[in-house]
Amino acid sequence: MSVYSVIFSPTGGTKKVADLFANAFAEEYVEIDMTNAGFEGFSFEENDICIVSVPSFGGRVPAKAAERMAKLQGNGAKVVLIAVYGNREFEDTLVEMQDLMEAAGFVPAAGIAALAEHSIIRTFAAGRPDENDVKVLVDFAAKVKEKLQ
Repeated sequence: MSVYSVIFSPTGGTKKVADLFANAFAEEYVEIDMTNAGFEGFSFEENDICIVSVPSFGGRVPAKAAERMAKLQGNGAKVVLIAVYGNREFEDTLVEMQDLMEAAGFVPAAGIAALAEHSIIRTFAAGRPDENDVKVLVDFAAKVKEKLQ
């Protein structure tokens, strides 16, 4: 079994949240960055665990993130979904992520919406994730890990 942190993070806020969760979830994991235009996809195995993190833009999965998520091949791997939003609202982002991942052959195991500093208006959610956010992410990671074991 391998653990992967799959990230789409154009401004770094989503990566910050993804790193906090992944570090709490596993001692070792492989990071896969979908942000770069040259992303060609990746194939996982059934016993793998993937942590997929994307920002919520206007309550939706960004089009480029969705396009790149469709290049992933789950092959029955478990997936943890993380929608990162800047104190506005995440609306349908988690549902869209679930639909995209199921279509790519993943088995959703858990999902969470997490706050990070807004990517454009930095005063919104400034300083997030804060100490309390980190505690929530670490606690959630422990619960998901327990569930998957």
